[in-house]
Amino acid sequence: MNHANSLNDKSGSLHNAELCLKLFDKLALEKDLAEDNHRDIVKFKHLFKAINALKRFKLLNRNQPYTPQQLIINFANGNILKLINIVLEQNPKSYLAFDKLYRILNDMILFYNDDNHKDGKQHADNYYFNKLKTACIESALIDNNFNYAYKQSLELFDYLDGKEDSSQIDDLWLTFYQVGKYVSPSWFENSGEQVDLGILTKQREILSLTILNLQLKENSKVVLAQWMSLNDKIQRHSLENNIEAVKERFDNENSQFKHSKKHLENIGNLATEIISDASKTTNNASEKLSNLFVSGLGWAIGANQQS
Repeated sequence: MNHANSLNDKSGSLHNAELCLKLFDKLALEKDLAEDNHRDIVKFKHLFKAINALKRFKLLNRNQPYTPQQLIINFANGNILKLINIVLEQNPKSYLAFDKLYRILNDMILFYNDDNHKDGKQHADNYYFNKLKTACIESALIDNNFNYAYKQSLELFDYLDGKEDSSQIDDLWLTFYQVGKYVSPSWFENSGEQVDLGILTKQREILSLTILNLQLKENSKVVLAQWMSLNDKIQRHSLENNIEAVKERFDNENSQFKHSKKHLENIGNLATEIISDASKTTNNASEKLSNLFVSGLGWAIGANQQS
């Protein structure tokens, strides 16, 4: 394994190492092995599971692919989370694969046996889960995927709500604060684009949950200040929307009034034309009758006899 130059377990030294592991695993079923040997086989099986999953991600060390030996050495002594952070940094959409990352994390923990943290708070069964969750939330914000970060934050609050040690929020508050500070790049790129009231409301919700669970320290003042800033924006935004709604309604009613007035003017003009046409028709009829009477009278007195 130390001679493998990549995480590809389908060929080369790593492939040979995996074949040896499978052979030892088979022998373990047929013969009694010492406890230490059996434990080593189990540990390396977890390592190979992690490697098999990691090879699907981009994972470079100084622009070169990580080797199994580098993987084992660089992330020992409590640096397992550093490995996950590198995956998230080098693979912008990897935060969406939370379950896969969590399995990798667990397999690496089982390989190292987490001996360095048995007496510390990192030994808590949900420590790595919380850290991975917050890392994925922050990666989502970097990727401008606020809705994902919001939903994952709510899930984490629900998860923590069922735990006896509610003080864990003190270790995670900065992530929730970043959710509350999120600013969409489009709000700057398009000066005419309005701030999304829905996003502001969700940010305020996350900060409200943070304040409710956070211990009263300096951190709580920072979170509270951001909550107040968001609340002011929401109220101002709501007021502006109400004013715009009133103006729009007034414009619509004014437009309808103008339309009705114009409609009445058209009806009046049409009526005038009808009356005018009727008058012309009446005048023509009167003229024809007059001519008829004149012609008839002339005939009666012999005015047209010569013709």
